[in-house]
Parts: sequence; structure tokens; C-alpha cells
Amino acid sequence: MPKRLGEKEIFKSRIFTIKEAELEFASGRKVKHEFLDLGDSVMVVPIAEDGTLLLINEYHTAINEFQLGLCKGALHKGEDPRERANTELQEEVGHKAQKLDELIVLNAFPGYQTNKTFVYLARDLVKSKLAGDVDEEELEVFPYPFLDFEKLIEDGRLKEARAIAALYLAKKFLNNS
Repeated sequence: MPKRLGEKEIFKSRIFTIKEAELEFASGRKVKHEFLDLGDSVMVVPIAEDGTLLLINEYHTAINEFQLGLCKGALHKGEDPRERANTELQEEVGHKAQKLDELIVLNAFPGYQTNKTFVYLARDLVKSKLAGDVDEEELEVFPYPFLDFEKLIEDGRLKEARAIAALYLAKKFLNNS
């Protein structure tokens, strides 16, 4: 493993920080690598008792389109991921989970990003709404049969890699329960 000689902040925005690390390899060669520090996040697979998956149809600025996805949000420093998952669920979907199972902690793009995504399966849902962020005005809950989620992937309506991985992990978890 290369020796990390140092790290510095290149740019900081409201959402992310670009950093640069200087590395030294066993050969003595030194290189600089840039990466994004986004902060950690949570993602939730909410499944109602009747087997309905509660997806979100949400606008994404970077790609300038609405896409189906899962409930998700930023994890604040020192915050418990499980608690944040339930808060996001209440803000975005209007439900609270009585049962939250951690499925995985993902590194979506470890070559260029530091962040981890804590992925949970939410079950035993009860109605509970919390006020969300201002930018969540355009969120729309999209109920869909969980057992049919692969159709959304096949027809291109569900494209986010983390959400797709989370759904397959939830399916495997439920099949093994």
C-alpha cells in the first residue's frame, strides 16, 4: 500500500470538498490523486406489509431529469445512520419503520469518492410525516410491487446503481429470512 504523505483541500462547496492526497509508492515514485469528499449518506428500501415498494420520483440537477429511486439523504457528522434512515423515510415517504435491517455499507466510487452509503431495509411501516428539506418539494412517492422492481430496471425507469444494488440485496435478504 502506498504511503500517504499528506492531504490538502483544493475546493469546498456547500455539498462537497475536492481534496488532493500525495502518495509515495514502494518504488519511491510520488503521485498526487484528487478525490471528492462528499460525506456519508443513508439509503432506504421501504417495503409495506402488502409488498409495495415505496420509491421516490425525484429531480436530479446533475443530469437534469426526474428519476425513480430510493429514499436517501446525507448523514450529519456524529449522527446515527439508523436514526437518519428513519428520519429520511418520514420526510420523503411519510412513513416510519418499526423494523430497520442494515443490508450493506456501500462505497459507490472508492477511486474518487470517500463517502459511504448505509443501506437499510425498512419494514413494518407506519404513517409518520416529518417536514423535509426545501429542495424536496418535487418529490413524489411512487408505489410499486416490490417483486416486480426488475421491470423498472429493464425499461430504464430505475437507473441509479446504488438503488439497484440495494433492491437486489433486499430481495436476497427477504428470500433468506
